[in-house]
Amino acid sequence: MGKSTACESTFPTLTNQLYQLASGAVTSDELVRRSLHAINASQSTLNAFRVVLTEQALADAAKADRDRAAGKQLPLLGVPI
Repeated sequence: MGKSTACESTFPTLTNQLYQLASGAVTSDELVRRSLHAINASQSTLNAFRVVLTEQALADAAKADRDRAAGKQLPLLGVPI
């Protein structure tokens, strides 16, 4: 495996997020909250997002967590995109 960078340890790659979700180490809600935090932390300098749908993202994460708990399996279910 390659070296872990500071960015990677604070914001996991897509593959790491999938493994974390599958193992139960994190929930979709946690991943979305991390993403929202990263957006808020960088927005003043990057200005990369025009609109952030925080409430919708959290609602979608809650639904994804319920779906995963019910056994539903889709390739990116629960990963913030």
